Amino acid sequence: LKYKQLQQRNGILVGIVAFLHFICEIHSLKTTAEILMGKSLMPRNKCHRSIFLMGLSFNMAGIAILFLAIDRLIAVALPLT
Repeated sequence: LKYKQLQQRNGILVGIVAFLHFICEIHSLKTTAEILMGKSLMPRNKCHRSIFLMGLSFNMAGIAILFLAIDRLIAVALPLT
């Protein structure tokens, strides 16, 4: 990474969360474009395959935020002297 302050655990976790949310937004843009063009109808099994990446990235972003919160809690509760 270019900046030293972003090379810490918090910066890396925030970067992971941003990347995973970017995947969710790309999927949302694709779905919106399909709806606007009238191509949104698809069979259920294709729908599940299509939404898998978005669901996975959304859940992984939530886990990364949880780890970030735990890391901050430990930093506040048990500061290094």
